[in-house]
Amino acid sequence: MYCRNCGSQVNDKAEFCLKCGVRPLNAKGYCQECGVETNENQEICIKCGVRLKTSTSSKGITLPNGLPLEINDRVFGDDSYLVDFSSLPTYYQKEFEKIRESKGEYKGKFNWAAFFFGALWALSKGMIVVPLIVIIASIFTGGIVGIIYWIYIAFRGNYSYYKCFVNTEIQNHYY
Repeated sequence: MYCRNCGSQVNDKAEFCLKCGVRPLNAKGYCQECGVETNENQEICIKCGVRLKTSTSSKGITLPNGLPLEINDRVFGDDSYLVDFSSLPTYYQKEFEKIRESKGEYKGKFNWAAFFFGALWALSKGMIVVPLIVIIASIFTGGIVGIIYWIYIAFRGNYSYYKCFVNTEIQNHYY
């Protein structure tokens, strides 16, 4: 499926286009089936022959954070505001809010749990690939890679967890 607003390919179940942030059928610029450019009055795609679909306006839709969504709002410029942190412990709620408010400038404070448990802490937070690579690389380097990662994750663990959490939540709820 293609976004009728920008022509980008989107998942069939996506509520919003990741490139332009509007609902995929909330425009008339491209064919939803083949992605070819169309004009506003066109009812059938000249290239593939499908009937061009449009959806109703998105006015009145409220996002999880309580912000209203209007037709041409860019929803995914900073997609973190779509994510609710209330399910997390208070410590992470506060840290994630600071990171979100700073638009990523604040990288989180030193995380003692990440310092003491390193890659195991990261694995417990859903960060899978890098910690596993670090564990395997540590075996072959006598632990040097693990020590470097251990220090890194202590200083940047909150920010890494924030990015992982936001990406997971967006994928689970908006695709």
